[in-house]
Amino acid sequence: MNMKTRKEARLYRSSWTQKLLSLFLVAVLTLSPGGLLARNLPTGGKIAKGQATINVNGQTMTIDQLTSKAIINWDSFDIGKGYGVDVNQISKNAAMLSRVIGGNPSEILGRLSATGHFYLVNPSGILFGQGAQVDVNRLIASTLDITDDNFMADKLLFEGSSDAAVINQGLVNAQAVALIGKEVSNTGEINAKQVAMLGTKSVELGNVHGGKLSIDFSGFTEDSSVSNAGVINASELGEVILYAENGKTDNAQGTITTGELEISGKIVNLQELGNISFSHLLIDPTGVLYFGGDELSGGGVGEATGSPWPAADSYITEATIQTLLGTGALTLDWDQIIINGDVDDSRGTGGKRLTLKALGSGSNGGILTDGAHTLTMGGHDLYMVIEPTGTDGGDINLTDLTIITNSRLDIEARQKQILVNNEYNQLSGVVALKGRDVSLNNTGSTHFGVSTIRNGGSLQVTSGGKITQQGAITVQGSGTANFNAGTNDVILDHNGNAFSGTVSFIAKDVEIVNKHANGIQFAESEIGGTLTATATAGGISQTDAISVGGASLLS
Repeated sequence: MNMKTRKEARLYRSSWTQKLLSLFLVAVLTLSPGGLLARNLPTGGKIAKGQATINVNGQTMTIDQLTSKAIINWDSFDIGKGYGVDVNQISKNAAMLSRVIGGNPSEILGRLSATGHFYLVNPSGILFGQGAQVDVNRLIASTLDITDDNFMADKLLFEGSSDAAVINQGLVNAQAVALIGKEVSNTGEINAKQVAMLGTKSVELGNVHGGKLSIDFSGFTEDSSVSNAGVINASELGEVILYAENGKTDNAQGTITTGELEISGKIVNLQELGNISFSHLLIDPTGVLYFGGDELSGGGVGEATGSPWPAADSYITEATIQTLLGTGALTLDWDQIIINGDVDDSRGTGGKRLTLKALGSGSNGGILTDGAHTLTMGGHDLYMVIEPTGTDGGDINLTDLTIITNSRLDIEARQKQILVNNEYNQLSGVVALKGRDVSLNNTGSTHFGVSTIRNGGSLQVTSGGKITQQGAITVQGSGTANFNAGTNDVILDHNGNAFSGTVSFIAKDVEIVNKHANGIQFAESEIGGTLTATATAGGISQTDAISVGGASLLS
């Protein structure tokens, strides 16, 4: 998904008084059919920026916005059942900020329409009740405030200390919808190409005028929550993000149809993701993910009764993985991923991509196994990557994991170690590796994609079949490369190859091209057939004995 989340903790403490007030307001919004404090139409509107007119005719309020941006501060903003507010704006990209300063929550039970962008901000809470209908170009409903200057400058930074909720029980039709607050829930229906339900106390939205929506989190929330038990329709090309920063995200009873989907938060129950249809799903909590096992064999939902696993840990079963990959591409992004069970999706239709990402450093990061397991991908691509939060990062240690795949394998660990050296690996697709020290075993032929060995690391390849390439191999910092194909050929003929250190071979016929200025430097090698070596820069030399059974062509 192209909805980017960058989490930076910022300490915030709220008083018990604020929390109790929030609970009272949520109760008012949720339990009061007519609203204890609601009026039928907004009151006390004062224009703070831009130009607009406000007129009431019977049960309808009409707001004509005469400038591209306008800010109206209201004593209250409610719409009763059978009442309506129409906002006429000069273009679909015109934006109006309606800020409620009177201290009462907003209760929308009637009709709200706007031809452009409509932002409703009320730190006391917002409810779109049952029977409400909202038709706008773009809607933001937030209990977090935005400054006048930021709004006028198109800097959509929403911040605040409110504990109140944003609740939708009605029908919302728009191009884009963002519901923002510490507590956000939907039990109604939202139809929009872009939908964001964000549980946070600080967030900045970008690209609201079109294109991919970007989201930057920088707030810290003690126990936020995002819940969808309704319907979100974003179309097959849409984007939906449900994110509770440092809290729980729940879609167990919800239905979502979209292209790009993110369900993230500190706690996500991977066994209860609801009814979801997507082309790509990103799940991005924190803690440790146990991959492939179940609650008994390793990992658990932290809140599960009687779970022996830490609260920050999660697990995803083979059945869930199969179901999700049967729908679309899947990205699992945790601090650390531990493969603790066998996963076989060879019976699936293939053509999807499974991405395993680990954030963190040292012993708290990385991708590893807890014992001997088998991962069978069939026709799905497999991508593993370490994206450390600092300069360090955990290794990718898959020595005890047998990988069987007919499709592409990409593994990247930046400056760290990659061990894909299980003797039973069956890698018949393209293999691309990027890390410092890399060790690869494959029972069959090995076909390299673009690969990079960084900072003087080593590349060790053992293949039960021929070794070839479709992408260049780079070995930096005088690092070494060793290719063992037994009685099979090694053909490394890509013009972009850059081996800075020594290369060695155990093979039948060998062909190598190197563009690095150091030239081709052979270490001890046993070549049963012919040797063809082309150094497009530098010369050809050796550090140890080379045995060649056939002809040698050096240039």
